Amino acid sequence: MNIKQRKILHLLETCNGQKYSGLYKNFNEEDKFPYHLKHLVSKRYINKRNNAYFLTRLGAQTTQDFNSSTLEERKLKIPINVFVCKCQDKFLIRKTYSEDICYALPGIKAEWGATYDKDMSTQFQKKFGATIKKIVYRSTLHLLERTTNNEIMFDDILLIFDVEIDQILETDKQFRWLTLEEIQKLPNKHKPVDIYLLENSQQKFMEILVTSNFNLQAEDL
Repeated sequence: MNIKQRKILHLLETCNGQKYSGLYKNFNEEDKFPYHLKHLVSKRYINKRNNAYFLTRLGAQTTQDFNSSTLEERKLKIPINVFVCKCQDKFLIRKTYSEDICYALPGIKAEWGATYDKDMSTQFQKKFGATIKKIVYRSTLHLLERTTNNEIMFDDILLIFDVEIDQILETDKQFRWLTLEEIQKLPNKHKPVDIYLLENSQQKFMEILVTSNFNLQAEDL
């Protein structure tokens, strides 16, 4: 897979379900965008439906294999920084694209050479538009997700951090600030939401196998 194809996957990872024009504006004529998009669809990294493009399960898995900033292939598995983000009595929840809407904790891929204090705060501010007031490491989670047909969907190492910010952000439709009572009522919660919010686990290392039919090919309902 070449760097232009990785760029298309990264754009959909950032915002799944984009139209052709929204993707094309990130390329020039020399990039031969139509060819690369058609290739990704033919290889089932991307699924086209209702004039929009969505990452498939294979496409989502592939985004874990390259650096989201440089788009270079990774040599080793890189963990994902996941944030239990609190402001007053509310927590930040991310709505993901799935057959049935799934709710998860916000996260950022860790990058080689990034420092715990300065670089992570910079990444957080860039993605979520807020300055971290306090950040504390809580746990490491090895999360293996399989379908009911025993097909591996995700095999991730998650580094869990407790984060406090000064004020609630104005976020896009992908993010919501909710109380624990509101989170409890959400359907299709990603397992870390249960573990680190509702159960408030403080265990330093966990390894969990989850069976589900979470499917990134479907539209955001």
